[in-house]
Amino acid sequence: MKWPTHALACSMLVLSCAGTAINAFANNCPEFIAPRTSSGDLIDAKHWSLYDPAQAGEIATNQHGALTGCQTLTAATVQEATSLSFADEAFALRFVTKDAEHNKVLGSAVLFTTNANDWNNDGDFPVVVFNTATIGIDAHCGATVQTLSNESTALVSNKVNRFLRDGYNVLVPDYFGHGIRGQSPHPYLEGKSNAHAVLDAILAARSMSNGLLFQQTSPTAPVPLAMQGYSQGGHVTAWATELAPSYAPEIQFNAVRAGGVPVNLEVSIGDALDAYEAGGHDSGFTAMIYNSLLYATDTETQFTEAELDEFITDDQHVEHVKEWVGVARDECRTTAQVLDLLGGLDTGTFDTVALRQTTKFKKWFIRNSLRGGLAGELLGVNSAEYIAEAPHEITMSRPSAPFMIFGSAGDTIAPSAESYGLVQAWGGPTVSESNTVLGYINVPNVDGVWVHTTGLHGLDEADLYWTAFARYRYTPDQWLKERMQ
Repeated sequence: MKWPTHALACSMLVLSCAGTAINAFANNCPEFIAPRTSSGDLIDAKHWSLYDPAQAGEIATNQHGALTGCQTLTAATVQEATSLSFADEAFALRFVTKDAEHNKVLGSAVLFTTNANDWNNDGDFPVVVFNTATIGIDAHCGATVQTLSNESTALVSNKVNRFLRDGYNVLVPDYFGHGIRGQSPHPYLEGKSNAHAVLDAILAARSMSNGLLFQQTSPTAPVPLAMQGYSQGGHVTAWATELAPSYAPEIQFNAVRAGGVPVNLEVSIGDALDAYEAGGHDSGFTAMIYNSLLYATDTETQFTEAELDEFITDDQHVEHVKEWVGVARDECRTTAQVLDLLGGLDTGTFDTVALRQTTKFKKWFIRNSLRGGLAGELLGVNSAEYIAEAPHEITMSRPSAPFMIFGSAGDTIAPSAESYGLVQAWGGPTVSESNTVLGYINVPNVDGVWVHTTGLHGLDEADLYWTAFARYRYTPDQWLKERMQ
């Protein structure tokens, strides 16, 4: 990709192009030399120094979003390490982020640049933040680690490569607990901590001395910024969109697209646990939830291993349950793959019915749902009390960015009706169940109009929406006018 003409000036000043000083741990992104085996092959990315544990002082002295390290992966390294055929060079970032209770840890992300030409012959490239679907629990399961190890084609690389092909730079954040070694594993489906990791990745990228998130001709003006995710990625995307105004108000999204969003965890997660208890095929998903409760960063929703062991119904099953949970944590598998690997877990081996009656689990459901009030109603408790008792604030707000919500009735975890609970929560119409792929698009400041898309044509419209909102010459009202003609 073309380098911004103002990059050198920013680099020499050791300032970001937003005018924020880069802290002492950061640098001007020197080249990263990927380690190799004696035979010359790249060593697996999970062993790269990019993901080393935090150095002394790297976290404590910095605010969330502070860029603490940046290294350049050359185009040759990216092409060898990944399947991203439309990528040029990439920038590996380390930064400070916060858990649900605002304790600071280290996060990681990679900004992949496109080898396509810029759209407007001005050297600027819009940026897409890509939030992956379920990818695993342990640190080495992170989206960037998997991508740089060429092991994430289905979940990450194909989608990232498409954006690169179309002329976007793509920021891939690692979720909380992913990437950096030596920290607590990933708290699956925990709203705040994972949203913080995504937002702090954006803040860190804004601080890069090469100014890639800012316009060449106006170094304090950001390039268009969009974000998307499906399934777990949709959950993180929606949470990050809602928390941005309070947690990182300097971030302004031009477009947000969230699909297959598990809005109310009592519905999406509860249904999966019900299926397991009924002899269904969701034991892999149950293993993911077990790990999420074990590694929750909201202390009032965190279970100890001893507490979770109480829900193993027979001492003879303890070893199998431990193996089952360990595979879900360590093997970077999807829930279906966990099931296939272990052959499932006998119904009743792990008593999810009793687990769901505990106060801790009810708090986990409510505090991590995007519609906590409805989750409380289904649980028969007062959601406001469960949220008010949290050892941290839960500040939610309707997004100001144009956003699209879509889903599918065939999604067994977050079918379209579940995803569209978010449409209603964000001020849109009540949406009934459907057998087709649907999308609802809100365009702020255009009389609150919602555009309804349906079926394959709806997917085409989604692509038009995405492209239109990211291009400089389009505005939401212009796009809407064109679609209404």
